[in-house]
Amino acid sequence: MNSLRIFFMSTYSAASKGKEYFVEKTPRNLLFARDIIELFGSDAKPIFLTRNPVAIAASMIATWGKGVWNIDSYEQDFFECLGAIIKEYNPDLHLLIKYEDLTAEPSASQRMLENYLGLNEGELDSASIKPIVGRMGDPTGQFKYDKVMDNADEWILGINTYTKKIFYKRLVRKIGRDAFDRLNYDYEKTYSSIVVAGRYSVAAEIKDLLAVFKGFINKRFQLRMLRLLGKRKVRSILS
Repeated sequence: MNSLRIFFMSTYSAASKGKEYFVEKTPRNLLFARDIIELFGSDAKPIFLTRNPVAIAASMIATWGKGVWNIDSYEQDFFECLGAIIKEYNPDLHLLIKYEDLTAEPSASQRMLENYLGLNEGELDSASIKPIVGRMGDPTGQFKYDKVMDNADEWILGINTYTKKIFYKRLVRKIGRDAFDRLNYDYEKTYSSIVVAGRYSVAAEIKDLLAVFKGFINKRFQLRMLRLLGKRKVRSILS
């Protein structure tokens, strides 16, 4: 465990290029949240950044799906990763910041971070933040914005077909009221806000329908392949 900690610290120290603080945000680190927290122990100050799950879905559709429904490929993020936040976040030990609060009042969130990290006021001023451009990550936001923007509700305009409306509502129901409550988001308000707010087009509707059908077929195929592989392993063990 100590060797792994040394590896991470040396890697991030090199990436930080002499800076005292280095922020690395990988959403699927949540799959290993407990391991990461245990790895760094009591010296660490974990920070959980949350966002309304439907807004996350909208961002994935806009960024990776080019506006077409693609959430069937990201179910892990909505169930396992959200579940990890609920399971691992300890309000007595950790800091949780909502994306919506961060974008609406960045100075308030900045003060919360500074207090939590034991820094002086203004030490985390956004003007001093220098992004590192890599091969992975958000291909739009890091280039489009050079400061925190209050755009938390723009995702609603991405709902431009009835297919999206139906499957967004299905996603919310599947995530469940309890998860929304634990993440401090209003289930009813989120559900009722899912309407066709963007510019509707038949072409977009057809693309979404085809994407949903493709996702359904892929999922069934993958499940069938997993069952077949499982049966083969059982036969191999028995023989």
